[in-house]
Parts: sequence; C-alpha cells; structure tokens
Amino acid sequence: MIEQLDEKTLNSFKIDGLTGVGNLLGFFDWVNQQIERSTAPYSIIALDIIGLESINEKLGRSAGDAAIRWISYVIKEETRGQIYRAGDEFLITLTKGSHEDHAAEGRRIYEKLLQETERVNLQSPPANFAIIHYDQLIEHSPEDVLGAYYGALYHLKGQPDVSYQIFNAADMEPVMGLMKYIVRHTIIRLLSFGGMLEQSRQLAYTDSISGLPNIRAALDNLNTAILQVEISKQPFSILLIDGDDLKPYNNISYAAGDEMIKRLGTMLKGALRPNDFLARWRYGDEFLVLLPNTAIREAKLVGERMRNLVQEGSMKWIYPITISLGAASFAKHGENSDELVAKAEKALNQAKRMGKNRLVEADPVSI
Repeated sequence: MIEQLDEKTLNSFKIDGLTGVGNLLGFFDWVNQQIERSTAPYSIIALDIIGLESINEKLGRSAGDAAIRWISYVIKEETRGQIYRAGDEFLITLTKGSHEDHAAEGRRIYEKLLQETERVNLQSPPANFAIIHYDQLIEHSPEDVLGAYYGALYHLKGQPDVSYQIFNAADMEPVMGLMKYIVRHTIIRLLSFGGMLEQSRQLAYTDSISGLPNIRAALDNLNTAILQVEISKQPFSILLIDGDDLKPYNNISYAAGDEMIKRLGTMLKGALRPNDFLARWRYGDEFLVLLPNTAIREAKLVGERMRNLVQEGSMKWIYPITISLGAASFAKHGENSDELVAKAEKALNQAKRMGKNRLVEADPVSI
C-alpha cells in the first residue's frame, strides 16, 4: 500500500496542474527513458509563448493562465504525442512515424495557433516554434537533448523575423554562451519548482470558474469524512444540488453562464455553517455539500435554507433561478462513498421529476 501511494504521489508531481499535461520533471523522466530505449526516429517540438509576461502585467495572471490553457487545448487536439509544460514553454515528444510525419504534425499545430491567437490576447505569431529531429545514428545524452531544446529556442529568440524552424539534432552545433543560459534557466526552474508544485496542487483541486473546490477535492473530503466517522461515531450528510433550467444564461453567452455559476456558488456558500464543505460537482451547474456531524433531519433544514435563499436571492437577476436537491446521510443511506453519492443522485433526479425547486431525501439502505 505504501509503495502504491509513493508511486501515485510521484506521478502527481509530474503533472502540470494548470493544463493537466506533464511538467518539466515529467519531460526529464521521458528523456532518460527514451535514451535508455534507444528508439528512433523521434522528434521534440519546443515552443515558447511570446508576450505572456505582457499579458500578465496588462490583463492579470488569469488572462495569462487562460492563454496557456488555450495553447494546451490546441496542442491536445492536433497531436498524438506526449505534451509537457515548463512555465511559458511547451514540449511535445513524437515517437511514432517518420520525421516527415512529425514535421507535418508540427506544422498543423503551428498553423492552428496562428489562426486563433486573438481569442486569448496573444500576438501573432504566438510562439517561437522549433522541431528537432533525432535519428538512430546520433548518440546523445540527457544533457545533449536539453542543450538542443534550449539551443533551438535561443536561436529563434535571436531572429525576430523567424518564429518557425526545423532542426536536425546531428547538425546542431553548440552556441557560444548557451551553457550559461541553460544553467541559469534550469536553476530558475528548479528554484521555482516547489512553488509550481503547490500551485499545481491548488489548481488540481480548484474549479477554475467558480473558485470552489472541484470534484477531486470533494471526493477526498468525502473519503476523509467516512474515516472520521469510525472515530467520532457521528453521522455526516451530503447534499447534491443542481440548478433548474439555467440554459437562458448560456444562450446569452458562455461567459454569462460562467458568471451565473460563480454567483450561484457564492450564494450557496453564504448559506452554510463554518465547518460545512461546498464543491462544484461533475457537470456545469451541479454542486456537492458535505455536512460534518449532521444527521439527515438537520441536513434537510440546511438544504431548504439554501433552496429558499437561491429562489429569493435571484429574483432580481436577469433570469431568476431555483435549485433541486438530493439529501443522503452516512450510513443511513450508504456505507461507502459510491453508494452514498448514488443514493443522493437518485434523490436529486426524483426532485427534478417531481417538478424541480424541491429537496428529496434518499431511500434508506435495504437491510
């Protein structure tokens, strides 16, 4: 069990929380494995976002994060390779097909980025874009791969009129002063890695639209609550909440829909007690509430308070809204997290069928 936990924890350190792709640690791990396998041909695409610092300064870090996420979406749609992020740089590793296939794939990504840059306030071109080919004849170390990656981007940064270029690793010669650049750049990355991991952890557990904990955080809290029941012997309850008929907001725009979700989350949070936990759940307008040391009777009172607050508090909105709720209590309605959530979802669906804007208690566990 400990070995599995350690492996899971180690793998989580290799994921970038903002985009869900690998991070620099994951890329270093891939490089070592690739050299040990000695499989070729393969290619590495390195791209460096242009003007990201300017976006962060003028529009705020949230705008910069949106640009990074957008670039990751474009890359995911256009590539079959592994993707890694290192700050304002992305790395894509291509191991299937020929160098010609890799070049064509890289070109598709570059052209897709060029087509849609204005959507996220990036300039055109949005990135320096280098494709580096490796063949079976070249012998190289992790240091050589790192040098080629930094060297290609370093070369492009020195040519303002060139943003896209294909390199053959066997033909690349050391750039004067590059080693100092590599050392400095890598040290900066390593020094910031602890902060990057903490940021990744927070992003991995936070819903980007509402600012609330996300489903991953909710499941962790739910499992922790079950373990605590064994010690405290006190029940806890959950409420599954779903907005009723919220499509008019999305019909205005997705931005309006997101703003409504954020406002709804803030309203729900205002109806809770200090130790209660609220998270955004699986779908757009679903939320989960975890109520510690709370039996089902009291949980229903909390749920009704939330329902009334939303109905009355949204009266002055463009489109007033209501919510439906399903309530379940451990262990009356379920003896594990999956069973408890399933019962609450069934009760929520029943509330919807009964006309919405109501709370329904789950059916107890059959004996």
